[in-house]
Amino acid sequence: MLARHKAFNGQLLNSIYRNPRAALAIYRIFSCHIRIRCDSKFTLVVFGEKFGTEPDEETVHLIQLTKDLSLNLHGFSFHVGSPCEKFEAYARGIALCKQLITVSKAIGYDKVHLIDVGGGFPGERGTDIDKFANIINDANFTLTSYLHSKRIVPKNGKMMRMYYINCRVFNSFFDEMMGFQSRRLQLLSESANEEKFLSSMWRPTADSVNLGGGGIVILIIRKIFEYISFSQENLKFYCAYINFIMSHLDFEDINVVNDSVNDIDVIRDIIKTEKPEDAFYVTDVGDIIKRHQEWISKMPKVVPHYAIKCNSNSTVIKVLAALNAFFDCASKQEIAQVMQYDVQGERIIFAHPNKLPSHIKYSRNVGVERMTVDSELELTKIKELFPEAKVVIRIRCDSKNSPILFGEKFGCDPCEEAVYLIQCARDLGLNLYGFSFHVGTPCLELDAYHRGIEICKQLIAVAKSIGCSNVKLIDIGGGFSSISGEEFDDVPKLINDTVENLDPDIRVISEPGRYYVGSNFTLASYLHSKRLAISDDGKTRRMYYMNCGVYNSFLDELLGLQARVPESVFEPKRDEKFLSNIWGPTADAHDLILKDVLLPEFHIGDWLVWRNMGAYTLTLSNTFNGFPIPTVRPFIRESQWLMSLYLHKRFAIYLKIYLELYS
Repeated sequence: MLARHKAFNGQLLNSIYRNPRAALAIYRIFSCHIRIRCDSKFTLVVFGEKFGTEPDEETVHLIQLTKDLSLNLHGFSFHVGSPCEKFEAYARGIALCKQLITVSKAIGYDKVHLIDVGGGFPGERGTDIDKFANIINDANFTLTSYLHSKRIVPKNGKMMRMYYINCRVFNSFFDEMMGFQSRRLQLLSESANEEKFLSSMWRPTADSVNLGGGGIVILIIRKIFEYISFSQENLKFYCAYINFIMSHLDFEDINVVNDSVNDIDVIRDIIKTEKPEDAFYVTDVGDIIKRHQEWISKMPKVVPHYAIKCNSNSTVIKVLAALNAFFDCASKQEIAQVMQYDVQGERIIFAHPNKLPSHIKYSRNVGVERMTVDSELELTKIKELFPEAKVVIRIRCDSKNSPILFGEKFGCDPCEEAVYLIQCARDLGLNLYGFSFHVGTPCLELDAYHRGIEICKQLIAVAKSIGCSNVKLIDIGGGFSSISGEEFDDVPKLINDTVENLDPDIRVISEPGRYYVGSNFTLASYLHSKRLAISDDGKTRRMYYMNCGVYNSFLDELLGLQARVPESVFEPKRDEKFLSNIWGPTADAHDLILKDVLLPEFHIGDWLVWRNMGAYTLTLSNTFNGFPIPTVRPFIRESQWLMSLYLHKRFAIYLKIYLELYS
């Protein structure tokens, strides 16, 4: 094992924490801290697989190598994992470091005088601080969130209270999504003996993954507009830092390239001319235009509303706005982002069934009239804040084959509950405008669309029979995959057949997202470190470390929804493959993109290309550990650029005529 390790370190520039040659490549006066592996057996998250040397022969070899390279060895470090409940792991790590300091002095290092005990200290109130030396107690952080929506639904023979708050897993409750925490909440007005009910707590996004706690028993919340305090138990500071925000990227002029150029050519040119170190995307604007044209031509009776949540890049929005496209927004921030490109309110649907009061007021002020609901309480809220809104009732219609479903979080029962909401809308004097559904994403069961449309037809008949005469919309939602061309033809055929004999007064819309952008964004990432690791099972793995990870592009990989495989930008494809892991750049052990996959040999300095990266990557990115969100470099081919100028005028005229006929 040691012989292989020596040979490996002789070839590669690696991280200074494991291989001092990297420090030599920077400057010889660098003070090295050698990180050893010292995982606790009592933590949820351990780092030993990703970081740290074995505290035996491997570490002694690195000490000797540091000496041979005339580098300054300053100390040793370890991380026991997080959160660590047993202080013995720290004692073990410190003891190992003391032994290594003794070894270092024997080799000739007289000034090794630092031990870094890492992190992982628990932050709960009541923790006995005497057991942990030098800890930073972060248990004094309390989150206050606002409960803006509520509904009661039957589930497994019981009534489940669904609560919707203004804070989400992507900006404070990441541990809940990963299953590491289940924090207790309390009302600011809570009394001691309140009755408790089976409940679920949902966050504000239009993502069904955004569940704070399912099947938990909490106090009944009597009023919707109450504040909830998440306090006491493990609300750690880093939760506030893991802040997934909708990406706001500076617009750059679209690069017009020769017709023979592809995305790899564009990436190579950027690398050669700019020599970047951060990851970046290139996006084929011509393909976005082509997909819009394809939808309009193949499904002329279904008006697409691009789902901003899928990819909020400014170039995408600008291009679609210029093509007179429509938009699906889920917050006032998304509405504002779209409207800055001269998109009027009638081209937007506020497709979030549970909205913050201020967002409803904002939509009223800017003229976004169409909005979805799925509960009586939301109807009451709209009656108070936006009585002239065009109300669209969202029903539940999950596909039988979709990785992500929305039926638990959004949508009323399409039978009795939907009829009851129709009656409520009539009794409140609201303008019931239509019905919507979402089958899940990506949808692999096309019949789900047929099923949903047929249910909406029946509900329209019911609504008109009880006096709701202005119902004229069916929103078939999203879930469309990023396929195009002949592969896409089965989708329009089924939907066109289903809406063929629809009342001409009924308008059909959709909310595609990944269809527009899923396949035309390509990510380029830089491979900066590499090592060979031999596991307990005797297998040798190549560990690759690159400048982009699960927190700024690969959340789907973290959740197990994708397993995209890269290729080298400059190296030719090779047949021989090796067992490999690809890690992201952060100090988090969960920043693992690919695990135990067979890949060709990559080298430090390689740029890796990841295709089909346009959907739910940038919009879920953050700067955790200080690593930047990748920039976007749009390009378009010359012939497509000229064609787009023509298409812009053509679609503007086409849609204007269409709207006059169907609005």
